[in-house]
Amino acid sequence: MPAEEIMGLAADFGKASAGVTRAAAAAFKAEGDTFAKEWQANARTTAGSHAKHYPKTITSEMKLSTNIVIDTGPLAEGQGLLGRILEFGSATSGAHLDGARALPAAEKRLERSADAQIGPLLP
Repeated sequence: MPAEEIMGLAADFGKASAGVTRAAAAAFKAEGDTFAKEWQANARTTAGSHAKHYPKTITSEMKLSTNIVIDTGPLAEGQGLLGRILEFGSATSGAHLDGARALPAAEKRLERSADAQIGPLLP
């Protein structure tokens, strides 16, 4: 590839970077919210009466810095404190794996969404 083409491609990537960042953030935020809703739905079916408020503690929050972080899971308050026990189990309680069961579909949706939103922005 001639140097002119390489320099042109580098310039195109530079122009695309802001749009890619916005598109990626939107894709990750939307999927984080959907993942939280599916985790909540799974938790509603497994929590029983002893943790009936637990599903409401499952949220998704986006944090931006030099990267995009989506933090999805139970809040560390109220019945959200039961999250580790309900998700992974204990010596006296079996694991519910509500989040783990919702994760594979979330991963696939995020990959498709990110590709659909970011792909057209790349040279």
